[in-house]
Amino acid sequence: MIQADGDKNEILANHSTTVTFYDVNSQKVASLALKTNEYGSFNGSFTTPQGMLNGQMYLYNGSGSVYFSVEDYKRPKFEVTVNPVKGSYRLNDEIKVEGSAKSYSGSNIDGAQVNYRVVRNASFPSWWYWWRGH
Repeated sequence: MIQADGDKNEILANHSTTVTFYDVNSQKVASLALKTNEYGSFNGSFTTPQGMLNGQMYLYNGSGSVYFSVEDYKRPKFEVTVNPVKGSYRLNDEIKVEGSAKSYSGSNIDGAQVNYRVVRNASFPSWWYWWRGH
């Protein structure tokens, strides 16, 4: 952790901090009281409870936050290879994407129904992220 004061930055050694784990609904799951080492860093761990809703979660302390995604792991039984898309496209354009699916046993998978989702996110930093006056 670093404390910024104008042009001066100071490493916060032996500094107490609390890291809080929040779920996908921004509900507090757990907190962990930690102390920085001589280099201003700290470490700890959380375990995601069984049965918790999957999705984007985050860790927060007084200096900032970090987001991460929690998903169920399912061992894949096949591999999908998508051919590179040629050209440029705009939002709401229709495009044709080609590829192939092959099982890990080596056989082709013909006539399979494919479901997919395209996600577009715009990310703008919050004003407080750039403000270091605290």
